[in-house]
Amino acid sequence: MDPQVYKSTKLGDITLLQQVVIEDSSRLMKQTPQKNTTLHVAVKFCHTEFVKEMYSALLQCYTSLEGDMDYSRSLSLITQVNLEDDTALHVAAREGHASIAQYLIEKIKPWPFDHDVESGNSSPVVPKKIRMRKKSFHTALHETMRRNDLEMVKLLTEANPDLGHPNYDADVEGHGESPLYLAVRDGRLDILNQIFLICPSPAHSGPYGRTTLHVAIVERRLGI
Repeated sequence: MDPQVYKSTKLGDITLLQQVVIEDSSRLMKQTPQKNTTLHVAVKFCHTEFVKEMYSALLQCYTSLEGDMDYSRSLSLITQVNLEDDTALHVAAREGHASIAQYLIEKIKPWPFDHDVESGNSSPVVPKKIRMRKKSFHTALHETMRRNDLEMVKLLTEANPDLGHPNYDADVEGHGESPLYLAVRDGRLDILNQIFLICPSPAHSGPYGRTTLHVAIVERRLGI
């Protein structure tokens, strides 16, 4: 990644960012060795206004990603992944940056349907993008569950209420765990209630074939 771009991102220096764009906007396209984009890095350092400015600058420069439509270009920015398959939303959730997560979600909302040319079917864009899995099987909701961040849990569950989707569950080989499983394991009744409020039948499995009831008993979460 370009040193000046990284410096402006770390400091949240919008003036320096604008200077870089004027001099050579292509410098914004460079990535870190971990394939983090400038948006990934900006989100990590949690300068909300800077993230907005960076997003706007990138949107103007990313003319080659997924066509020329603002819609497809903006989705490219939000869903582009690093070596761990982290999206910018994964980073925001892991770091606990609710205002930035909200901003990223709002950028997806204006386009409610994703059209599959081969099948001819259309599906809502927002849930599909929010529940994207990384290599560890974690969605953005999984990332925030590890911080027991109720505010972020509310934000993500309300944006995508389908918590029964397979992306939120352990896979067929028993790898991973559901957000509900993590809430029970950590004894977070408030988060548990939020999940059930949004989705009456959420995914509930954990590793090695265990369920939420298993972990509640093992961890002696009698109230839960």
